[in-house]
Amino acid sequence: LPLIAVGLMGLARLGGVGETETHRDAPVLFGWSVAAALGFLMISNFYWYYFMPLLLTLSILTAPLLRKRLTAVLIVILLTAWPLWISDTPSWKQTVDRKASIAALTRIISPYVGSSRNCLYVFDGPSSLYLTTHSCLPSRFAYPDHLSNDVERTGLGVDSAAEMRRVMHSRPGAIVMAETKVVPILNRANVDELRTALESNYQLAGRIRHGWRMIRVYVRNDLYAKP
Repeated sequence: LPLIAVGLMGLARLGGVGETETHRDAPVLFGWSVAAALGFLMISNFYWYYFMPLLLTLSILTAPLLRKRLTAVLIVILLTAWPLWISDTPSWKQTVDRKASIAALTRIISPYVGSSRNCLYVFDGPSSLYLTTHSCLPSRFAYPDHLSNDVERTGLGVDSAAEMRRVMHSRPGAIVMAETKVVPILNRANVDELRTALESNYQLAGRIRHGWRMIRVYVRNDLYAKP
């Protein structure tokens, strides 16, 4: 929010700084800002990192405000202190805890998945588990949001419900699902398809807290029954 405010102030100042080169650059910077803003707003699935295209544009737009030393110092302090104040970054404990939870989940999952068969499927949870377990991918839409987030249901280029059925029919060796959703709206049809499969062919193998969410690991019955 402070960067947006400072960027807009800089954009307003562009037309009045009295330099020909700046006047000439103003339309380009204005057009770039509009294009970046539209690129951000057209993605209805909102995550903070989708704002990154605007960060560079807004940062450049602060330049006219940095001509006066006092103003420049205040802006630098504001744009440095605000992110640190509203976040808990860096948090070494959080990093250690999350590495430990990924390691614990990996230990639970690894015996039941492989690189060519019995793939892992992460419906809602850390997608890094595909890497740490050396699992094959059950779908080219392996990123959890693709099939779990209702916003992406019409944006895949395929029938998301049909793809979910195909994934479940491939009988993944293990399935990961969080107890608390992170997406705004879940794809209800795919949730129902997942729950039907879990109730019929899977059993709970473990629960691990990862960050603020509890992650469940389900293992296919015929695999879990093996000694």
